[in-house]
Amino acid sequence: MTRGWATVMRRWTLRHLLLGIFAVTLLVALVVASTLVVGWRFPELLARQEQQQARLAASLAYVVESELRSTERILTTLAATLDHTPSSSSPPLTSHDDASLLPAPPADGALAVLLRLDTRGTIVALQQAPFILPAAQPILSLGDDARGLPPVGAARNRTALEWSGVYLSPFSLQPVVGAAMPLRGGWLVAEMDVQRLTALASSSPWRGQAHVLISDATGTAILTDDPQERLQRRRILPLDALQAVRQSGHWIGRLDRQAQRLWVHTVQLQRVNWLVSVGVTQRDIYEPLWVTALTVLLTAAAAALVGALLTSRAATMLQRRMGNLIEFARGVAQGAYPTLRSHSHLRDVADLEQAMSDMADRVRRREHQLHAIIDSTPGVAVQIYSRSGHVVEWNRASHSILGWSREQALGKRPVELFYDEQQQAAFEALLASIDRDGGAAGPLSLSGILCLRHSMTTTTRSIYAKQEEAGGGRHDGAAVDPAGAH
Repeated sequence: MTRGWATVMRRWTLRHLLLGIFAVTLLVALVVASTLVVGWRFPELLARQEQQQARLAASLAYVVESELRSTERILTTLAATLDHTPSSSSPPLTSHDDASLLPAPPADGALAVLLRLDTRGTIVALQQAPFILPAAQPILSLGDDARGLPPVGAARNRTALEWSGVYLSPFSLQPVVGAAMPLRGGWLVAEMDVQRLTALASSSPWRGQAHVLISDATGTAILTDDPQERLQRRRILPLDALQAVRQSGHWIGRLDRQAQRLWVHTVQLQRVNWLVSVGVTQRDIYEPLWVTALTVLLTAAAAALVGALLTSRAATMLQRRMGNLIEFARGVAQGAYPTLRSHSHLRDVADLEQAMSDMADRVRRREHQLHAIIDSTPGVAVQIYSRSGHVVEWNRASHSILGWSREQALGKRPVELFYDEQQQAAFEALLASIDRDGGAAGPLSLSGILCLRHSMTTTTRSIYAKQEEAGGGRHDGAAVDPAGAH
């Protein structure tokens, strides 16, 4: 495994390495961002959506409750006034006299009818709001028995104000919800128009943000988007929702309506036991989630693009710098000692460039010292050969001992100077062995010539020495190690 990974890494360039590191970092960042979005952002958005629904439901309930409280204040004030007037303890007054004590309902509210009943349930005073159509033919009028009205039945044998459910008004012939306040001489009754009451909720500034449903305590439609549901008195809330509202005062759940699936938050109005539901579609819920996810994805893509461009640019610059250093090192190895063309602004690369430049200067000085030593050795013939066996250096002693000048010997092989073919083959085999195995070889005797071979960094150096004995024709060789000579 380790060897295979090392093989792969050897094929990579610096550019590949930096881009690979960036890709891994980006992948980790995407995983972390996705985890945060799914595990933190999505639940937060869902909780925020639920809170918004709860606030909207509470706002709508507050609008309706405010109108109901306003009617309660009117009835309470009238009851206090009528109970403390002398007429309350006198024989029954005429309807005209009693009607003067009932104010006309306001034209901009939901209060439709105000009436007073005596102890027998007879209507002795009646006031209607201006918005009731004159063409309507009321079922009840002054002097009729109104004990059958639902609010009167709810307030019978009670001492406080009581609200009724929704019923059809015998005065306006419209759905209303009624309230009855007991008096010492009868009852005060108020009827509130359901359509105008729910219209107040419909006019809320938050109305357009969700589907608003209002039903009575049995789940029967009072306000919906479908007029047929109101006319046919359909039940729009499931039984489990009604049970949950009775137990806790609110309900959160799923409601399937008209090929739409709504997530609904329902609250209860305490006075009339109405249920106000605020629902949003799945699209309304998940659209912010997808927008968030898409935003994160686009941001990550833009960051990845910018990061890839910057990383590629940085990798190109570093690769160029490293290429210059490699070219410089090869030149030093070949003895050319080129000039380092550029200097990096990165501290580590600049330190490396400076270190290689210093190394090249030291190698150049030591090579000059070696050449000086070689040239100043008159009795030792020293030659330096390349890996291919060509002469690259030829000192003065080689000229005087072997007879060829430096200019004549440079670039030639020993077979062209003093070896025969057999000696040249042995010499080339020796060079190949040193180049393959490294180290040193010799001294070896080749037809009376002793040689010492040594493997250097970039060239194979051969040192030959021949000394002529005084008075004799035979030549003996002596070997000299350049490192030792230095």
